[in-house]
Amino acid sequence: MTEARTWVGTPFKHQGRTKGVGVDCLGIVLGVAEELDIVRLTDREMKLLSRYKRIPNALEIIKRLKGRVIKKGTLEVGAIVHLSWGRGMAYHAGIITSLDDGIMAVHARGYPTAEVVEEILPSSMDIIGYYRFKA
Repeated sequence: MTEARTWVGTPFKHQGRTKGVGVDCLGIVLGVAEELDIVRLTDREMKLLSRYKRIPNALEIIKRLKGRVIKKGTLEVGAIVHLSWGRGMAYHAGIITSLDDGIMAVHARGYPTAEVVEEILPSSMDIIGYYRFKA
């Protein structure tokens, strides 16, 4: 989780992918995976992943990564977590960093801080699913 934490403080930027410059929730997940050499996306995959709305359907994005991610049965540190604020659709993502005192995650917040933060996920967030990149 050391790499994910190095992104904390990076400004929020819709469809951003650059640590220290600007990133969104998908950008931090992809950026950390690339920094750790877990996954290298092709140009085609990056193009497919650049077409999403400000409030994306994260499950649709997972479909675009077909073959790159697998659904997990249990929550664990390092998992990619897909979240919703009671709308029933996963439209936010983060990386689980701790389970000690609640579910702690690094994620890019567009509001109110407009930056990457590490925090205990609020109870108003629903967890839709857990994933990990294939090795």
